[in-house]
This record gives sequence, C-alpha cells and structure tokens, in this order.
Amino acid sequence: MTTTTTTTTKQQQQNNNKTTTAIMITTTIMTATMMITAATNSNNNNNKYNNSDNKGNDNNATTKMRTHL
Repeated sequence: MTTTTTTTTKQQQQNNNKTTTAIMITTTIMTATMMITAATNSNNNNNKYNNSDNKGNDNNATTKMRTHL
C-alpha cells in the first residue's frame, strides 16, 4: 500500500489564495458588466419604443386638430 502526501508551503497557499481572490473579483466585474449592458440595452429599447409612441401620439393629436379645423 502506497500513501502519497502532498505538502503545501505557506507561500504556495498564499499564492493560491491570491489567485482565487483575483478570479472572484474578475467574475464579479464581468457579472456586473453584463448586468449593466443588459439594463442599458433594455433602456435603449424602451426609449425607442417610447419615442416612437410619443411621435405617434403627436401625429394623432395633430391629425385630430386638423379634422376639427
């Protein structure tokens, strides 16, 4: 029977911790960026819809006024 023992030095463990922290920070930033991008895209689409809707309402109002005149 063979037993393998792996020892990790304090320096290796600190490096592993730094790597894990860096990955977590990077993942957090990426997630936040994706959320901001999605919100921006959604907002842009809403603005396009609202702008076209407002223009349509303005045109309808103008048409109605002309009809009354």
